[in-house]
Amino acid sequence: MLQGASNQGHVWFVSPRPESDQLVYPLYHHSSYSSGPYLQQMIQLSELPERMASWSNQLWLVQPCDPSQDDAHREVFTIRARYDSAVKTYHPDPVDRLVVESSLPAWGAVAGFIGTADGPVALLWPNQKPQVPTHEGVELNTEYPPPDKPQLLCLKSREWQEVPLPQEFMPGDQGRLFSGGEDGMAFRLFTTMAGNASETICWDFRPTDGTWQKSIIDLDLDSVRWCGSTTGQSFLLTVDKSNSDRFEIAFIRPGKIIPFQTITAPVGEWAIFAVHDGLRIIDSMRDGSLYLRRIDPVTGEFQERERMRQAPLPTGGVVHMLLLLSATGLAFILVILARPAIRNAVPLSDGLTPLPVGGRLGAFGIDFLPGAIVVGLVTQSSPSALLRWPLWTAEIAESIPFLVAGGIFIVYVTLSELFTMTTFGKAIFGARVCCADGSRPRPSQILFRNLVKCVYLVIPPLVIFILASPNLQGLGDLLSRTAVLRRSHQNADQD
Repeated sequence: MLQGASNQGHVWFVSPRPESDQLVYPLYHHSSYSSGPYLQQMIQLSELPERMASWSNQLWLVQPCDPSQDDAHREVFTIRARYDSAVKTYHPDPVDRLVVESSLPAWGAVAGFIGTADGPVALLWPNQKPQVPTHEGVELNTEYPPPDKPQLLCLKSREWQEVPLPQEFMPGDQGRLFSGGEDGMAFRLFTTMAGNASETICWDFRPTDGTWQKSIIDLDLDSVRWCGSTTGQSFLLTVDKSNSDRFEIAFIRPGKIIPFQTITAPVGEWAIFAVHDGLRIIDSMRDGSLYLRRIDPVTGEFQERERMRQAPLPTGGVVHMLLLLSATGLAFILVILARPAIRNAVPLSDGLTPLPVGGRLGAFGIDFLPGAIVVGLVTQSSPSALLRWPLWTAEIAESIPFLVAGGIFIVYVTLSELFTMTTFGKAIFGARVCCADGSRPRPSQILFRNLVKCVYLVIPPLVIFILASPNLQGLGDLLSRTAVLRRSHQNADQD
């Protein structure tokens, strides 16, 4: 079956294809919110992942471990799908690589890997061989012997932390971990019963109170191929052992399985996914073409099979970009025309001159950098995330890194100017905030000057109005009657 994962409106999968006498592993993304069977290739992987898990727009991948290495471990990577409202398509974040997460141990098998609101959760099961290619004469590293019982691990704060299993938990020969709901942390653990292969113990983790609910289901765990939740329902996919091309989708209820729909396996590789409005089947043909088929979660009705294709570039998005560029150009023209109207600016004291535009930009970059670094370390955001201002994004959540970094910047410069009349960036260029005569501004002037900067966070292009003032005063400077000044070179040379 295809290797993949889904959650809410996002589907991720890897469909290997031959290219130049070798297999390549493109990672695809499909949004169930899109109007058609569109997909986007996010990145090309070097090998097929061992496991994949997703939550919201984020994906985690577990790579197979190399048993020949002394420090064998399973590498874990992550990537996000970012929505570009200008062209109405999703793009990878970061654009050309995967982000490295903490590695998983190499012992046992990854019996389940799911995404949650807190991070990915992995079930490691002992006494089972890892799902990696074996090599003749190569043995797994046994320097660190594996535990004698399963471990449930959750990645929090870039560390794998153990999640307690039920107190009554008695591991059988095998176990499986699946997502158990759409509320962020619910998951479902299946284990075999000793001496009874036809029944399975189902443990449901309830995040509201952190407890496990146990039930016994008439189910052969060897036949289970997939489990997922959508529209408030939990579904199970099992294979008919007497006919490997026949599969059954069923509802999961406490203590029982209710048949829902029977499907025949497509010709090529395929997988079933749960999304926000139902079920999707994606299959791959031998020529590399991909097809999508929707299943109604209430009636079980199959919709027409559609060939998947790259999302088209909408004309509306291009027009939107052109309008924004035109508006910016118009604002620049208005600045040029407005300059004569404010020629009678407050004269500056002798020996003082405005800090040039280049110096203002340099000082801003230096002062903005600490906030950007803090946001990057805490949220693991890419540098491009700091360029998403509110009016350019589809969701305000995409602008949070920019807004938080901007908030840190405003608090820092306000406090620094209140006590020293300058900031670290301005001081490097020999500038400070003062009145036109060079005197120290009142605290109320400093506070009001920097409060106006909040408007810049929403509409950054407004900073170009600095060019309309002979003293290079921004909107906050004009309203608070302050300016960013430094001593002129001639006066400095005389000293």
